[in-house]
Amino acid sequence: MLVDLFQDPAELKNELCKLAFATERKDISEEEVRQFCLDEGTGSLYKFLEGIYERDIPLVVDSLRRLELNQTDLLYVLGALYNKLRLASYLCIYGSGYSRILLNTHGIKTYQLNQAKRILGKYPSACIISTALKCIAMSYSEKSGSSRGWRGFEVLVLNFLNLCEG
Repeated sequence: MLVDLFQDPAELKNELCKLAFATERKDISEEEVRQFCLDEGTGSLYKFLEGIYERDIPLVVDSLRRLELNQTDLLYVLGALYNKLRLASYLCIYGSGYSRILLNTHGIKTYQLNQAKRILGKYPSACIISTALKCIAMSYSEKSGSSRGWRGFEVLVLNFLNLCEG
């Protein structure tokens, strides 16, 4: 879970140090990770992704609003969504047998793979792949200055949630 949220090794190390200080056990619950490691911005990103996994439109909308109000980098949020959809897309295209290859050769963690499978359970394959491609296009637009910003991202996400009936 932490690897998903903190791509920067220094940030990840800092979060692990917090957890080590907070608990002496080897096993740390997901609730403890949320409690000790998720600030407002990271917590909103986690909730946004959880809303995507569960197809919870009010949670997604609220999280998007909080992310924007906290001035979270849109490319960071867009990248997080794309990373989830990319893994799910691989499974859509190559089938569940590809899971072992993802784990062994792509550096994917079991937690990440399980999240991709959650997406597969909620949305049709064509929609997952299409939205992943739209994320790539939006990322390019955002980097080149021709994106519609947060409004465009909201439209992309809400179309994914509403139009992609599972």
